[in-house]
Amino acid sequence: TYDQGGGHHSTYSFTKKAAKQGVNILGAEKLTLGVPFYGRHSRTGDWTTYEDLVQKYHPLKSNADRLATGTPHEYIGFNGADTIYNKTKLAAKLKLAGVMIWEAGQDCRLVPVTHGITTHVRTCPQDNSSLFLAIDRGMKKV
Repeated sequence: TYDQGGGHHSTYSFTKKAAKQGVNILGAEKLTLGVPFYGRHSRTGDWTTYEDLVQKYHPLKSNADRLATGTPHEYIGFNGADTIYNKTKLAAKLKLAGVMIWEAGQDCRLVPVTHGITTHVRTCPQDNSSLFLAIDRGMKKV
């Protein structure tokens, strides 16, 4: 339930409508709800990882789903932590098979990760910045 077009490529209202249509056609047990860990530019369609958005626009409010680019009438649309949380609650409420993340590596890192001799530092400015934790919180509230 993402890439619907335009800068707001994955709104909650679009997700809710698509999920309900899918349940009516296929049944909830055959559906997962897709959540994007990236944003799209309203004019160009170029994408930016959520991790990069969190770094560039810190502090990023958990209820933010749109960021100004500095050019009039242009923005980056994305799903912030609150939207991901609400979408996760929706998936559970509708008894869907789960949520599907595109793409897990685009969330900010809560802890350093080492690959070989390279250590990638924590990139989440605060714990509630993580979209993984937003999904976790959404599942616990069901």
